[in-house]
Amino acid sequence: MLKTKKKNRGFVLLYAVLVASIVAIGGTLLADIIAKQIVLSSVGRESQFAYYAATAGDECANYWNESLAFGFVFDNEGVEEYLPNPTPTIDCNGESIDVDDISPNSNSGVYTFVLTDLQQGACAIVTVTQQATPDPDDPTLIIQSRGYNMNNQGSCGSDDSSRLLERVITRSA
Repeated sequence: MLKTKKKNRGFVLLYAVLVASIVAIGGTLLADIIAKQIVLSSVGRESQFAYYAATAGDECANYWNESLAFGFVFDNEGVEEYLPNPTPTIDCNGESIDVDDISPNSNSGVYTFVLTDLQQGACAIVTVTQQATPDPDDPTLIIQSRGYNMNNQGSCGSDDSSRLLERVITRSA
């Protein structure tokens, strides 16, 4: 009888180690899934901030374009009037913003400005392009707003972080 007892000793310890290993592996896998879900949900939230920044930039540019802040004024048939001195600053989101005129020539106008200090540190880079000689196949006005979810110390969109998200809205007329 003693021989039989000695043979069966240790099986309980083996089963305990096996059950503990299975529980530990299951816990590790569950923790990994939870961590990925948290990252995924934060990406969706950050994407919203980038989209809202792009929308704010687009609406600001459209408002100021209709208020004649940029170099060209259009009607439905083309150029109505050319304003040689576009507005150097505009007001958006409660702040005065400098507008840079980067026009290549007098037949087109290219203006750019940066919206900063938006919700949750988001920002937007906006480019307004106008053509003085309208072509029926090309739009005479293009507003492109690039929204970013983070503003790295005043340098919008230049963060090399893997968490930087960009959303672009383009309006053409």
